[in-house]
Amino acid sequence: MDQVRAFQDENFFMTSSMRGIAFTVLCLFLLIIGYLWYLQVMQGDEYLRMARSNRVRIIRKPAPRGLIYDRDGELLVDNRPSFDVEVVPGDVEDMPSCASSLGKIFGRAPGWVRERIRSQYISAYLPVTVQGDVSMETMLAIEERRPLMPGVRVGVYPRRRYLMGSHACHLLGYLGMISREELEQRRPEGYTQNDLFGKSGVEKSCERFLAGRAGADGIQVDHRGCLDRVLFREEPRSGCALYLTVQMKTQRAAEDALGGGAGAVVALDPGNGEIIAMASGPGYDPNSFVPPADREIVASLMTDEGRPLMNRAIQGAYSP
Repeated sequence: MDQVRAFQDENFFMTSSMRGIAFTVLCLFLLIIGYLWYLQVMQGDEYLRMARSNRVRIIRKPAPRGLIYDRDGELLVDNRPSFDVEVVPGDVEDMPSCASSLGKIFGRAPGWVRERIRSQYISAYLPVTVQGDVSMETMLAIEERRPLMPGVRVGVYPRRRYLMGSHACHLLGYLGMISREELEQRRPEGYTQNDLFGKSGVEKSCERFLAGRAGADGIQVDHRGCLDRVLFREEPRSGCALYLTVQMKTQRAAEDALGGGAGAVVALDPGNGEIIAMASGPGYDPNSFVPPADREIVASLMTDEGRPLMNRAIQGAYSP
């Protein structure tokens, strides 16, 4: 009997201790829950503002493509600055108001702006190009209103420029947005889905020399998405300059001889086999393909019965 009473007393003692511990743990949990409620509800807006005010962004800077010269040093292809209007969706405080403001500047409906953002959306904090290669007047209009349009910015990027127009078009080639297949092959080299890629001619065959290497800026932005400070900067490396064996004055003479008709002319140096001229007619203006390309012009070139995109000097079955 004494042993049973002792056992009951011991159980009673342990139960009281456990109750005390359980009460203490419960109080601690209540304190933690109360503190979390205070942080999230009472101080939530303040901490959200602080978190948003210290966001870090990596802004990719495309590299200018290498210049192309003829054998005499005449510049055939260079780059020019282009102003692109971009929107960072995560920084936009009022999307309907933002779309309306941009629509007025572009002379477009707000729905057009929202569709452009929706169709290119990848991540809340990756910029979406709403309108590329805008005029100086449009750029200044955006910059004047930017404090009232958080999330909107103007990026300056290099754009290809073919100085010869339609001359040597098949030889030089043109650029286009990188395809999914090309991206899969070139992703290890640093290409992204927004990069341009050589589609024909020298632009394609010498892509690895002309492309260069993109840079990047690491920046910290405030709660409105505006630049607060630059954390690091890696400058892009331009592509290599190319000097072709083609002589532009001979190239022009060959194209003039074709007179705009269908045919091809190839002039070689008999001493070493260098190509002095390679003309194909009819031709086209490679600037028509530089983004943002005019879809109607591109479509007309694709469907033209004269097949202006065909390089008859290497794709045609002409007897010399």
